[in-house]
Amino acid sequence: MGRVAYRGMSQPACAAFYVHGDPPPDADAELALRWLAQQGGKGLVVAPTQNHFRQGFLRQAARQFQTETARTVGGMRWPGGPAAAFWPNAATLDRLDEDRRVTALCVVPWRLAEIREWISARAAAPLGHGAPSLTPSPPLDPVVLEALVSLTRLVNLSTGLGHPSDHAAAVGAFQALRRGGYDFSAEAIRPWLMQNGWRADDARDVGAVAEKVRAGHRFQFRRGIEPPWRPNILDIWREEAAKREGG
Repeated sequence: MGRVAYRGMSQPACAAFYVHGDPPPDADAELALRWLAQQGGKGLVVAPTQNHFRQGFLRQAARQFQTETARTVGGMRWPGGPAAAFWPNAATLDRLDEDRRVTALCVVPWRLAEIREWISARAAAPLGHGAPSLTPSPPLDPVVLEALVSLTRLVNLSTGLGHPSDHAAAVGAFQALRRGGYDFSAEAIRPWLMQNGWRADDARDVGAVAEKVRAGHRFQFRRGIEPPWRPNILDIWREEAAKREGG
């Protein structure tokens, strides 16, 4: 299932690219800088630390582009444009993915597996030739998908699971699915959420809740807060799944 329109949905994601290789050699990683130069505008280069801009091929980046690190990217003054992220951690990639000033983003990971979910969620295209064939994210069971649809409609997407009632809704949804014998994984859930209005870090939080439910974690809710789902919610999700599958 692809993108579905919901209230509070985020703006469409920017054009997304990545450099493959495990890890990519410098010659391949330099493709990202050449790509950035071709985009025009005020290009941005992000690396883990300032030391990365003092050696190797990134030494030239400061002469042509604005440079930031994982520590400074959050408060940077930048008018917007294309960006290239070299070896970003999850927090840095999430921040760039959510920044509406970014018009196009190219990611150079240490390991391709680190950005597999982002590639899937953003339909990122590889730079260069001989791109590897990525294993797609595991498919979502239709009933699990309907649970995510319901959760997305219920939760305040501007705050994710920040409110206790929204957190309880996520916990209750996955617990209901688990009791019904349905399996799910963060690897499958997170790309769908990112495609359907959730911020990347909030999608990560939902995935973490799902994995805790799978592991049998016992949750305690604040007094007066309980999951909002009806006792027959699984039947409702099954009916909705059947309708959607039937077209």
